[in-house]
Amino acid sequence: GLVGSEMCIRDSDYCFIGNKCSPWAEMYHGILKDDHIPVIIRQWSPRTAAYTGEVGTRTDFFVPYSELDHARQLEQALMDSSFEQPD
Repeated sequence: GLVGSEMCIRDSDYCFIGNKCSPWAEMYHGILKDDHIPVIIRQWSPRTAAYTGEVGTRTDFFVPYSELDHARQLEQALMDSSFEQPD
C-alpha cells in the first residue's frame, strides 16, 4: 500500500517521497523511469489546488521503500542541476 516514508517497513511498500509541480514533476518522473524505478504518481487537480492556493497541478510521488534512497539522490541531482548557471 501507499504509506508515509516513516511508515515503510517492507521493501515492497510504496513510500511518499515528496511532491512537485510542473514542469519539475514531469522531469522527475522521466528520470525515475529512465533509471527503472517503479513509481506511483497521484496528481492533484487545479480544482484541489485552488483550496491550497497553489497554481497548476501538483504531483505526489511514491516509490518502493527499497528504491527510496536512489530516488532521493535522483531528486537531489535534478534540483542541483536546475539551479546551475550556464557559463
